[in-house]
Amino acid sequence: MPFDFWRTHFAITPIGLITFRWRALGARVRVQRPLWRSVVFAASQIDQPASQSQQLDSEALWDVVASQVVQGMNVLFVRGADESGATAGRDWLALELEKAHVKVSAVAAYQRTPTQLTEPQKAQVQKFIADGAIWVFSSSAALQALATQCPQANWSMAKATVTHPRMADLAQKIGWGAVAIAPPGLRSLQASIKSLA
Repeated sequence: MPFDFWRTHFAITPIGLITFRWRALGARVRVQRPLWRSVVFAASQIDQPASQSQQLDSEALWDVVASQVVQGMNVLFVRGADESGATAGRDWLALELEKAHVKVSAVAAYQRTPTQLTEPQKAQVQKFIADGAIWVFSSSAALQALATQCPQANWSMAKATVTHPRMADLAQKIGWGAVAIAPPGLRSLQASIKSLA
């Protein structure tokens, strides 16, 4: 879909939400996580949730940028693709934009493919569970891939710290015995891990 750059545009990327404005100052970027801010060095303006936000997710980013959305603007989601090559990811923000009468398109910039565990690695997963290891997940896809590749694992004995309530729900559905949610930030992550130790 061609874009009319005389209007304001957004692009949701793996590093956040970029708004292209037709002006000499360059792009306006919206990011969900503070780390991504350091990656986006060419933007003239960067919007993101506060670093002390409860979550650094689409909802938190929407709270920051919703007032800037204009009916009729074009939004391009630059995101990952699943194993088949189709764009993949959570559609919540795209649906909110569509409700605001924004034209939303998506393109895959990278492909997500889970690491294929070897038999010795699968045995190590079992050992980690038996030893009381605490798993740390920041991706639902990684959590699902591990469970899919290790169907014989006794997840009821497993402990995990996750970075979002949706991941906690998934871990509990898979059968993980103990799941803690770590709010954003290293201290929160450390406290969450210690709570399971």
